Amino acid sequence: MVNIDKYIDKSFINQYLNSVAFEIRFPASVRIIQDFSKFQDIINESYPNFAEEIPFYDFTDKAKAPEYLKKYTFSDNNEKNRVKLSINALAIITTEYSQFEDFKSQVDKVIQPFYDSFRVENSLRMGLRYVNIYPLYSDLTKSLSEVKELYNSFLNTELIPIDQVFSSNIEVRQNLPEDNKITLRSKLQFNKSKNEFQHILDFDVYTQKKIPLQNYQKSFSDLRKYEKIEFLRSVTEKFMEKMKRLD
Repeated sequence: MVNIDKYIDKSFINQYLNSVAFEIRFPASVRIIQDFSKFQDIINESYPNFAEEIPFYDFTDKAKAPEYLKKYTFSDNNEKNRVKLSINALAIITTEYSQFEDFKSQVDKVIQPFYDSFRVENSLRMGLRYVNIYPLYSDLTKSLSEVKELYNSFLNTELIPIDQVFSSNIEVRQNLPEDNKITLRSKLQFNKSKNEFQHILDFDVYTQKKIPLQNYQKSFSDLRKYEKIEFLRSVTEKFMEKMKRLD
């Protein structure tokens, strides 16, 4: 295990991050779907593209999809930053994460307009998710050897049948201090399109406490702290060297 205090407040050059997402869930309100134009106008400069998403269902007789199924996505021109809105949830997602303070600023610029537009007072669930993907090799033996060097893995690589495996994963759920919780997913996955293996670490830390949106920042920062602690517990010093700390 690495020295957590050494890295807890540091940023890195090589993040190995596929995506980072912050989501709040709140009591369902149909008016969010019926009239979101004010909210859209405020965030339009940063997220000018708009799309409506409706999960596929076989609605007979040309019946309209129920309002609660609709989701709206606002994105930037590079499709690397998105805001997703539904009747009971708001999510801010990025695939170009640099450091937490930058992402926090991005979230701040969405949460306040959301509150001003809809006056949703409290969240029912607040979650922060980091998905880390580290590329391995087409040679599984070589890949498993590197996994052992880089991760304090939950996967028992000694039991993996090298000539048969294409995916191996484990999910752990645990309680954290202050009524926070985390779901940690560790996965070794074969990427057929690239003929290589990937090691995926997926951290979803959340709280189900009732939190006033006007005071969400502390809980948001706490979620990040607990996520980073669990991440540092999952990797080795060699992995941290590969990430290259910014001093």
